[in-house]
Amino acid sequence: TAVGASDSAILLTANGEVNAAQCTVSPQGILLMYGPPTALGYIQITDGEMMLGMGPALTGSQIAMTPDSITLKVGTTTLTLTSDGIVANSGGTTVAISPEGVTEELGAITRELGMAGHSLVAGESTVELGMSGLTAEGPTGSLAFDASGELSAAMLTESADAVLSQESALVNIGS
Repeated sequence: TAVGASDSAILLTANGEVNAAQCTVSPQGILLMYGPPTALGYIQITDGEMMLGMGPALTGSQIAMTPDSITLKVGTTTLTLTSDGIVANSGGTTVAISPEGVTEELGAITRELGMAGHSLVAGESTVELGMSGLTAEGPTGSLAFDASGELSAAMLTESADAVLSQESALVNIGS
């Protein structure tokens, strides 16, 4: 390498019958590798990141550290820790934990738990449980009780845009 050039590097390699080893030192970082060629283990240090990995590229394990995060990864499953919280991903499921609460996502379903309460959204349906009560909205609804059920309120309104049906062996309506 020419004097003053920035593309210089030190490269050491050793190949055995089963495993290979390599050490590369350059201005871009340091790379250490060891293992069978199809599943090398490695340690890589670059500006602002350190990585440790082992196993096949798509299914192996990896730890990545930056100044503000640590990510653990095995295959496509990841867990990232930051000062803001923890985020875990596996397949189509994401779970985020932060000082504000917990958020879970699975396709069209989202669940959030925080200081104000709990909410569940599944497609067009929503259920919210908070300090002021329970709210449920959706295209259809059903309540079923095996033994008994009760609705009690200072003020209760029943309404239907088309048909309202009540069926019972005994109906008691009074004031």
